[in-house]
Amino acid sequence: HIFTSIRLGNPIQLTNNFIVSSTDSIIEIFTYSKTKIEKIKRIDAHKKHIFTIIELSNNRFSSCSIDAAINIYSSNLPFNIITTLKGHTSWVTSLFYYQKKDILISSGVDKRIIFWNMKTYQYESIMFGEPCCCNNGLIIIEKELIICSIEKVYIYDLNTLCLVDWIRDDAIVNISDLSSMNDGNIVCSG
Repeated sequence: HIFTSIRLGNPIQLTNNFIVSSTDSIIEIFTYSKTKIEKIKRIDAHKKHIFTIIELSNNRFSSCSIDAAINIYSSNLPFNIITTLKGHTSWVTSLFYYQKKDILISSGVDKRIIFWNMKTYQYESIMFGEPCCCNNGLIIIEKELIICSIEKVYIYDLNTLCLVDWIRDDAIVNISDLSSMNDGNIVCSG
């Protein structure tokens, strides 16, 4: 019963390894073959509950937590923490990696949406919007950032960082239609 503490979420699959977060502040890395699964590393990753883990480029992965921190790790042995990103004041609930620009986007209950440069590990910009309380509540479709909050879905233009539209929770949303919507009032958050 090696998986008793594993929380629901998206594990990260690497070559012959996979990474999972647990219900507390732990990240565990396992190796596997056709006949065996073995835990090879346990990382005391955060002070409190982990919301999300995602894979980044250049042999890295990231996690976010209730402790308002975002950790960046090496996805090679010994799987050490490279750095901790600090800029949120409350729970960080969502991460999205925009590989095209090597940017990590974070959001949480503090209503901050932070764009982190993954070359320098510094933030490039901060937007203030609605809280993103969903695990993995961020996606990018074409040139728009989609943010899911408790009651609405917000659509921001990635070039201008302006709000271009939003949808209430009682509206029927087809995800394939989200990237073409821009009939709302344009509101810049900076």
